[in-house]
Amino acid sequence: MNQKTILAILIGISFLLLIGAVVFYVESTMSIRDIDPLELELMEREEIIQYVYEEQARAGVSYYYFIPIFGFFGVAIGAAIFFLLSKETEKIESRAEHSAETILKLLSGEERKVIRKILEGHGRIPQVEITYLEGYTKVKAHRILDSLERKGIVTKEALGKTRIVKLDKELYELLK
Repeated sequence: MNQKTILAILIGISFLLLIGAVVFYVESTMSIRDIDPLELELMEREEIIQYVYEEQARAGVSYYYFIPIFGFFGVAIGAAIFFLLSKETEKIESRAEHSAETILKLLSGEERKVIRKILEGHGRIPQVEITYLEGYTKVKAHRILDSLERKGIVTKEALGKTRIVKLDKELYELLK
């Protein structure tokens, strides 16, 4: 299930809780409103006031009925914020994908192949792995890496007798 479906289910459940809480609250406070009019005519003013106070004290206000109500509003506000932010996030992601495609189009086919291999290695791989690509030799891999290094796309670090090829951090974040 995707996030929007789960969010819709949560809003539906919280709405049902809201309706249930309101119904139970109204039902529990109905006894305060059920005063027999004939009884009221026989009572004096002080007795009526005393009766109302006793009924209110007996019934009490059940604040726990308000918990689902506030929960509903919390979920509703959270859902609204989520939908607003998710649209912005989708726009940003689509722009980033478009930018990544544009950047890769500026490179030659062989350079794109090397960049994809580095991306598979999470932004850093041993230089020798590039020579394992189909149609690549040590010399060809070295020349392509030198070209990418001059462009500022990759850097090479010595690690003992091997070299580690690292993709530029910003570029890696954009392309991954």
